[in-house]
Amino acid sequence: MIKLNEKGKEKCKPYWPLKKKDDEDGLPISTTFGNFSVTQQASEPGASFIRRVLVVQNTTADGGTNTPRRVIQLQMTHWEDFNAPRKDDFHAFLQQYYDDLEKMNANSRVPVLVHCSAGVGRTGTFIAADILARYIRGHFENAKQDGKFEPLDAEGAPEGEPVYANLSPLGTAFLLKNRETLNKTSSVVDVFRTVLWLRSQRRLFVQQDTQYIFLYDFLSYYIRRFTGEEGRFLAF
Repeated sequence: MIKLNEKGKEKCKPYWPLKKKDDEDGLPISTTFGNFSVTQQASEPGASFIRRVLVVQNTTADGGTNTPRRVIQLQMTHWEDFNAPRKDDFHAFLQQYYDDLEKMNANSRVPVLVHCSAGVGRTGTFIAADILARYIRGHFENAKQDGKFEPLDAEGAPEGEPVYANLSPLGTAFLLKNRETLNKTSSVVDVFRTVLWLRSQRRLFVQQDTQYIFLYDFLSYYIRRFTGEEGRFLAF
């Protein structure tokens, strides 16, 4: 979620090979970090992000644990710190993320790592948007299969358990409700509760008011990408 340098300040150390002037276009480039070699097999610059294909290998491990690992990296390049991205830029980034995740998860589930500089503002905003967008995708997929459209916030839907339940009004700690419970009890897209739940896991997630407002704006935009003015489905 970050460029290496922003406004004259170094924000992130490159943990992938950087192309040198004498490197030929289209050929793999490699570098070493301690015992790990990292090879960049492909780099695809886009309008708002860069997609890289990396291969990571432990060069000293034995016993079969030095198997090369293929890593897809998506670097968002149009998102300033303490701010929110353009909705169309973020949508393109999120769609590429879903496309890659679906292909890589075809054979086995793969872990996902998200980072920015401090790991709270842009990272938290992305994770919140991902959680809520997945809910929306699932809703529309189900409605599409059933051949009908149902409002996301149907009147009378159960409110579900509180998400941010680890503090009482007096500051007493309670057992935090987990995400699985939230999924089973929530039937609406709830930005507020999702962000509160995330903040109970990591302090300052979704750091700025502009980032919190962006979640509402983007999800509205995201829903419109699925439906026309009359609620018809569009290709996605």
